[in-house]
Amino acid sequence: MEVSVDDYIAKLVLLEKAVGHKAHYRIMEPFSLALENGSDKYVEIQVAAKRIASFVGFTGLTFLIEPKKPGANACGSIELRAGSPEVFVQLSPDLFGFPEAILATLSHEISHKFLHVNRLSWGDSGGNGYQNEVLTDITAIFLGLGKLMLNGRYSETVVTAGPNTAKYVQEIGYLNGDQLAFVYLLVCQMRRLERDDFMSGLNSFCVHRVADISSRFRRYFRPELHDRVVVDTIRDGSSLRVAEARRGRENLVREMQRLGQMLTVAEAMVSELSKAEIGATVSALEDLDGSADPCLAYISALRLVELSRKSTAKSRLPFHDVRAAIGHIDSARQSLEGRDKGSSSLLDRLGRGLRWR
Repeated sequence: MEVSVDDYIAKLVLLEKAVGHKAHYRIMEPFSLALENGSDKYVEIQVAAKRIASFVGFTGLTFLIEPKKPGANACGSIELRAGSPEVFVQLSPDLFGFPEAILATLSHEISHKFLHVNRLSWGDSGGNGYQNEVLTDITAIFLGLGKLMLNGRYSETVVTAGPNTAKYVQEIGYLNGDQLAFVYLLVCQMRRLERDDFMSGLNSFCVHRVADISSRFRRYFRPELHDRVVVDTIRDGSSLRVAEARRGRENLVREMQRLGQMLTVAEAMVSELSKAEIGATVSALEDLDGSADPCLAYISALRLVELSRKSTAKSRLPFHDVRAAIGHIDSARQSLEGRDKGSSSLLDRLGRGLRWR
């Protein structure tokens, strides 16, 4: 599945319009999750879930954690039932060795709950399932859970047993680390958060990732867009381009209609001309082939020569005009296709997962 940056922006627009007034202009700081052997770890996770839920505005909820793998490619799931103070969350047992991954998974699942309560989705059809999961990842960042999402996206743990040491890796989420970092920076810039605020609390791996994305895509994180004068200038320029584009479209449609009318008339003329010439040629051929009269043969042959000369002279110019018109249409089509293909950029590579290295 591919996700484009235009899609990130569209989803943020949806969220800001619908629930922007409910979102914090601050980020939840990462916290430790002590998962020791024993039953207390479930209570610890429940407390963490309640803490995250309270941050995004949910109060009075009790989270019941079940260690169960929800599906082949899922790390967690949440029961989306309205009106109940108890919320059931399934967490894959694979996560229990990775506390940061658990916090990220809880952030994702609680964001599902937030979207459900606010009746927001990216389409209701089954084919939009992946896009809704992406929306949920973006919602978690939008709600201020970006640090938890980034820190938990990729986790490592080292287990030592006697002389043997093994490293285990856990990766979760629907957006990869670079995509999460891009959305995180976009939200932070959108809310005018200071660099110290959005960089603190990130693990060293995420600090480097966020800094790298900030440098590579700096033209998308533009503080001047908070200046009303700059925004008004952009708006006026965009309005002018819209007006010019509309005039250009109208002119192009008129020219295409005129060309279509000309081609229709030309088609009718060529059809009538061809019908008359074919009839005359067939008649001359019949006279030539159907009589032994040498005089008739001569005059019929002369008639065929003249018909051929006139036909060639008459058809040559319309033929080239039609070919030229078709060439112009084909060039216009290729130009439009070229513009569409040319719209792909480094930003599109970000949407496809940023396979830079």
